[in-house]
Amino acid sequence: MDHDTTSDHSAVIITLSLPSAQAPTIPCRCCPKANWETFNSNIRSAKMDLSQLQGTDDTLRAVTNFSCLIHQAVDEAVPVRTARKTAAPWWNHSLTLAKQSVKRADRRAHLHPTDVKLKASQYKRHKWSILVRNAKSAYQIHQLEATSTRTVWKTIQHHNTHHKPIPPLQGRSDFKGKCQVLRNLLEYRDR
Repeated sequence: MDHDTTSDHSAVIITLSLPSAQAPTIPCRCCPKANWETFNSNIRSAKMDLSQLQGTDDTLRAVTNFSCLIHQAVDEAVPVRTARKTAAPWWNHSLTLAKQSVKRADRRAHLHPTDVKLKASQYKRHKWSILVRNAKSAYQIHQLEATSTRTVWKTIQHHNTHHKPIPPLQGRSDFKGKCQVLRNLLEYRDR
């Protein structure tokens, strides 16, 4: 508690330690789906009167009670967010940054539409699609090169070869060359 000796008013400093959102045991809340009427009614139903506090002990007790009340109201009014799906195995940090850049460009073009901003948005979206295509292709190549005789058919089946051809393997893009690369890799792994 800090007192200012030049004034007849006193100040009380209270530090609340709130749990961080990064802690694994604390559920992440979905505030957009919160029922704020329930939250307000829970706070109002407590009828806490903070105007008659006498000293530090009363203030600390009131703050503790009020923080407990807030936590109870949040538990009732704000649903827990469902776990996110795991990211695609081909996703990487550069794709996250590129996606954020596309969103910013789209937002600028939407808020203040000019030819320059619209073209910048289209250009970034085009670059984004190329980055995604390249990341997927690199992942497919890595998967095919790391496959074994037991998992080769499952790996190839996941690539949906009828609609999307197998990407070049070790620089070979013709069918016979790709087959030879796969045979060599499988022979090498079986030894």
